[in-house]
Amino acid sequence: MRSSRRCWGVFDEVIGQEQVKTLLARSISADRVAQAYIFYGPPGVGKKTLARAFVRALLCEAPPGEKACGRCRSCRLADAGAHPDMHTVVTDGATIGIAEVRRLRQSLRYKPYGRRHVTLVAPAEALTAEAGNALLKTLEEPTGEAVFLFVAARPEQVLPTIFSRCLRVSLRRLTQEEVAAGLTARLGIEPATARTVAALADGSLGRALELAAGPDRVRETAVALAAGAGRDYRVWEQVAGSRDSLQQHLEMLLLWYRDLMVWQETQAEDLLINADRVAQIKEQAGWYGEGGAAAAVLKVAAARQKLMLNANPRLVADVLSLQLGRLRIGSGTIDR
Repeated sequence: MRSSRRCWGVFDEVIGQEQVKTLLARSISADRVAQAYIFYGPPGVGKKTLARAFVRALLCEAPPGEKACGRCRSCRLADAGAHPDMHTVVTDGATIGIAEVRRLRQSLRYKPYGRRHVTLVAPAEALTAEAGNALLKTLEEPTGEAVFLFVAARPEQVLPTIFSRCLRVSLRRLTQEEVAAGLTARLGIEPATARTVAALADGSLGRALELAAGPDRVRETAVALAAGAGRDYRVWEQVAGSRDSLQQHLEMLLLWYRDLMVWQETQAEDLLINADRVAQIKEQAGWYGEGGAAAAVLKVAAARQKLMLNANPRLVADVLSLQLGRLRIGSGTIDR
């Protein structure tokens, strides 16, 4: 049996997720690799990074007892994206259709260059029903040694017939310490700044990397939206111009209203995420009656969930702006 140390090298770039990395390394060491895996979890926690590392580990030719390894021919080809046994079906927004799956199935008909073919599909929820059913036939009747890795941020949207045939690899949100360490390692920013950004990132390194490029811009807009409490429709319209933009601002709004709720309940500055905005938090917390800030948290969280389920961004923003406006003292009863 090969030593599990063989696989740790390729996982070094993955922040956190130590338990998952250990299980994947042991599966290769024990030569007990499943036919299909699905990596799922919140956005920005390392799903695709971990899946790509696992691809390289599966293709590596390093001898027993060594890390997977970055030096052998297979690793060099994989790093260059040129390994003949490595197949990627990846999109940044469009669906994955039947044409892409047909090309993949054609490639998998040939004998692998090394031990196995390895295919990465991301995001799995982008597969159309037709493409998913075609890929299911390959999973049910593989023509040779092949491993499939699917990545999904919304596993409930993955075709059930695909999801049920995969070994499930669940990734958790990262701790603030892990996010801060990732920011320092990747961007070289000061630890104090990294800790501040990590506190705003909700356990997502991907989100933290975006915030590090301009956290104040998103936060200032979110704070302005909270201050307007639904009255500044022009700002809401700009924020809802794209799904990604609205998602970023909803996440920041959620953290902001969380701080208002914490201040109303505890008045403890050390529990605030936006600890550098204590004066604004105190002021805005006073705009809400008992339970008002908590109700706002629930409204923003519900809006974020609707957006993740592909609701129209502008409609989500319009409804939320009206709901938040009703929560302010003097604007009527609390809409729970």
